[in-house]
Amino acid sequence: LTCLLGLAAPAPAAAPKPIDLTGEWKYQPYDGLGGIDMASPSVDDASWPTMTLPTSWYLMGSKSYPPKARAAARLIEPGSPGDLPPPPKDVGFDYEGTVWFRKTIAWDGGTPGVAVLDLDMVDYYAEVFVNGASVGKHEGYFQRWSVDVSSTLRKGKNLIAVKVSAPALVFDLAQQFPVSWPKQQNQIKGIFAYHDTRPGATSIRGQERGTGGILRGVALRLSSGVDLVEVKVTPMDVSDASARLVVEAVTRNWGRKTVDAQLTGTIRAKNFAWSGHLPIAFDVKAAPGLSRSVGEVKIDKPALWWSWDYGKPNLYTLEAALGVKAAAEPRAKAKAPVAASSLDEKTVTFGVRSIKRDDQWVVRLNGQRIYARGSNYISTQWLSQADRAFYERDMKLVVG
Repeated sequence: LTCLLGLAAPAPAAAPKPIDLTGEWKYQPYDGLGGIDMASPSVDDASWPTMTLPTSWYLMGSKSYPPKARAAARLIEPGSPGDLPPPPKDVGFDYEGTVWFRKTIAWDGGTPGVAVLDLDMVDYYAEVFVNGASVGKHEGYFQRWSVDVSSTLRKGKNLIAVKVSAPALVFDLAQQFPVSWPKQQNQIKGIFAYHDTRPGATSIRGQERGTGGILRGVALRLSSGVDLVEVKVTPMDVSDASARLVVEAVTRNWGRKTVDAQLTGTIRAKNFAWSGHLPIAFDVKAAPGLSRSVGEVKIDKPALWWSWDYGKPNLYTLEAALGVKAAAEPRAKAKAPVAASSLDEKTVTFGVRSIKRDDQWVVRLNGQRIYARGSNYISTQWLSQADRAFYERDMKLVVG
């Protein structure tokens, strides 16, 4: 507020660290046929089994495929939440439908801000409840998404419940080839649903285990009210002499009024010798919801990015900060720069390169003709397995 009024604002305090909610959660498969409100704090989950999140529920928190997985295992009958013993981990939790995850946390409620729950890669339909109240829904698979839980979170103990549904795709047995790929798709999962080209087939048609679950992180944090969701740097007009760097900032304003902000940042070398730096600054209109703002800067004699077999993959970093734009003061009264209150910050890595293809399908990287190669790479059906070490191993195999 002081900054919006044009007054000198105190140095912003460091944002509280997000509360990591990964780890053990209670879980129960239940498709709702009994009319039980599984989000209600009155439901006793003391006897529910636990699952370590994040994970595809078939793997039950493990990074490894169950060694005794059976081709036709159906350990859980859909529709009944009754007493559920933990399935043996060496067989896997073979289930397609809805699973409820619940966790009780402590919240001190002392610091002002917007309480936000971040979820990363939930397969496939999800709804979040806090203390029995629904606070948000999402449909998808690969996106990171967030919900405002400020209205339902209270000081002390809080029950967070996440309803995750990954139903099976229905085969139409009247089709000419009923056992082939389902023709009526209603989930955007591509080869991570049914496909016979995935590694580690478990049936005559390929992998068909349910991929449902919370596959990446779960965290609770305090937002300033405006998040810097994404910063993207796109190189344009690239040459050895210079390049134009177009910077796109995506913001999420959790409030109801537009915030006049400014993105400032510094571009530095990441993996090569360059002692210089390049500043950038542009105005940001953070309207309620998601907004996009664009700025640009020119870089002279850029260190170009090359693929590993043609040169060095030179990379830069942009350390970006979003702050409330200070109100201008009359020149006669201005005594010192007004400090902008910090909203959010983000660091991104990028390379400067140009890739072009002419009408003869000749591909050029930074003006040099190259032989483009590619492969249909499918990491794993259960993306909770695929962490940084997983991908680094596969990339070394590809290069080698």
